[in-house]
Amino acid sequence: MPFDERNTEETVTDVISNKKSIADDPHSAESETFKSISSFIGTGENTSNEANFQASFIRKYSSQLIEKMTMPLDETLTANIWDFGGQFIYYATHQIFHSKDAIYLLVFSLATDLNEAVMDKEFPDRKSTMGDCLKFWLDSIHAYAGSEEGGTSEHVSKPFVILVGTFKDLFKGNSENKFDEVLDLFVNDSARRHLLREQYAVSNTNISDDEFQKLKAKIFELGKKHAEENPVPLKWIPLKIALLSEKGKNIITIEEVKRLNTENENLVEKEELKTFLKYLHLKGILIFFDEEYLEGHIVVNPQYLVDAFRCVIGSKACIKDAKLHPQWKRLNETAILENDFLEAMWEKDVGKDFLKNKEVLLMFLQRHRILSKLFIMDEAGNKIYQEKYMIPSLLKHRCEQHQLKMFTDGKNATLVSLGFQIENTALLTSLFERVTAGVLGKWSPVVKDKRVFVFQNIGHFRLDLEHVGKVELKPGKGIQLTVINQCPGIKVESKVCDYFRRYIESLIKHDFQKHRNRLYNSNPYKHYLACSDRSHGGDSSRDTYGIDEVGDKERAHCPDYGEHFIECRSAIDEWFSPGKLTELYRTADRRVTEPELSRLAGCIGNNWELLGTALGVRRVDIDHLKESYKDQTPTCIFRMLCIWEQSKQEDATLMQLVTCIEDNPVVNVDKDMIKNIIEGN
Repeated sequence: MPFDERNTEETVTDVISNKKSIADDPHSAESETFKSISSFIGTGENTSNEANFQASFIRKYSSQLIEKMTMPLDETLTANIWDFGGQFIYYATHQIFHSKDAIYLLVFSLATDLNEAVMDKEFPDRKSTMGDCLKFWLDSIHAYAGSEEGGTSEHVSKPFVILVGTFKDLFKGNSENKFDEVLDLFVNDSARRHLLREQYAVSNTNISDDEFQKLKAKIFELGKKHAEENPVPLKWIPLKIALLSEKGKNIITIEEVKRLNTENENLVEKEELKTFLKYLHLKGILIFFDEEYLEGHIVVNPQYLVDAFRCVIGSKACIKDAKLHPQWKRLNETAILENDFLEAMWEKDVGKDFLKNKEVLLMFLQRHRILSKLFIMDEAGNKIYQEKYMIPSLLKHRCEQHQLKMFTDGKNATLVSLGFQIENTALLTSLFERVTAGVLGKWSPVVKDKRVFVFQNIGHFRLDLEHVGKVELKPGKGIQLTVINQCPGIKVESKVCDYFRRYIESLIKHDFQKHRNRLYNSNPYKHYLACSDRSHGGDSSRDTYGIDEVGDKERAHCPDYGEHFIECRSAIDEWFSPGKLTELYRTADRRVTEPELSRLAGCIGNNWELLGTALGVRRVDIDHLKESYKDQTPTCIFRMLCIWEQSKQEDATLMQLVTCIEDNPVVNVDKDMIKNIIEGN
């Protein structure tokens, strides 16, 4: 059953409980924490009592589950509790735990001024205030897990966020006024729609404080309501509980999942097993990617990935080890993790089996773009992987002006730098780090004089034997791209720029999409143009144009009013290659594959029925699909494409599909995605 559909069978609900205390240790050293209490069955501990409960549950209800009977609802419910690390270094791991089905506690100290600086010893140059931190947390929830439905003063949008003020015993002011100060941070901020009206001021020195009981009751109420509104197939419950009982193994194979399913009477049918795992992935219970190389393993304990990462970056104690000290110093200064050092640190933590699971752990850490394996290109254009990784969140040095000029002096760059203006600028740094990791997986970094030219604010990458691509973080603005041809006097090639732009664009879209179970209705960014004339000294203009501002203009003056102008149409064409797809891709005359059909369905939108008719699909079949899959347009499009592919067989080629698309311009399509599919990206 698709995870975004309600099942028509009798169901049992997922709920959360107050089983585990949410009180922090008295006067924690951290003045601000962030907790996610997720509505998932199963606790953080794998206790014998819980294991006994799981076994008795299966024994007691197995026959009822097979018969699809309703399971009685208990008032004792369970929850997974995650405490998000507040240091910058851990921001890269937060993405693993975001969920639209979670209940978040945004915790801050009542006794701390919102303008007071929050210092991070590892990154002293990254200065922020308590208020900045609160905005970051709420904005990140909204960007990565929030819904697009508008919230009003009477309606709060999921995921729900509860404000909790600590240190009540040390605070001498009015707590209600303090909460109002926090709300002032979110005036005209769409993220505010997630904040509940209820607020709680607590003292961790008094565990019997009535506010704790009120808070737990509120969490229970929200979780129970969510459970009642979001039933799951009854027959999935035994396998779900069986997987939770395997949490101590941290990582299991897909074959082990199948074995567990067999032991539970194969209640989850073979063809819906991946749907079941994707559902648990979206709920945050486990990590599963239905992708090549990753589909064979399931991380049943998501915390395990964070522990593996922390084991490496929190390895300062190795300074006392003469052999490891130089490697730790290089990691700290260059963000490059050497394989020998990685293995030495993971080997030290014997009980976790990090080294045993090394290959799988690294695949998942790279998939989450927490790190990326470095490689170089040989003369034949093949990737030669090195025994080292880069962790972008550890980058501390900024690219200086003289370093920028090394790539631009006497060289031709794109007429403009293309930018992605991100509405939620609080997330820019962490987004840039993940984009950097993604680019490192695609292109090798520029290395000059033994220095890797990837910095905290700019990365330089070898796109081919001529071109260097620059990805730059523009604080308060967005992420900006420039392509420079390193052969003096030779202009940049549009197809290189277009390919570079599309890849970065896909990384950004994916970053905002991955925690949602449906597609964005709009882009999470807007394009802008910055002048990259040589007079800017290797950089670009401070001021910019929105791409819609100049899209139909022949030319425009430099945004900084320099003594030059921008050839607008030519500048845009460099980044967005003009021309028909059938002309750009004459070699796409091959039969389409089923995975490509699935991706193509996501490229096609309004008026898809006209495309179906053009492809030779009968109108009666299209009407039948619309009736069978009401409000499921992507499924209709996918099924329509399958009918076409099965009827045409060898003649069902990408070229035929692209030709029909271009012959029917009223059909809404994402041409960038189609280009990516044709190119095998």
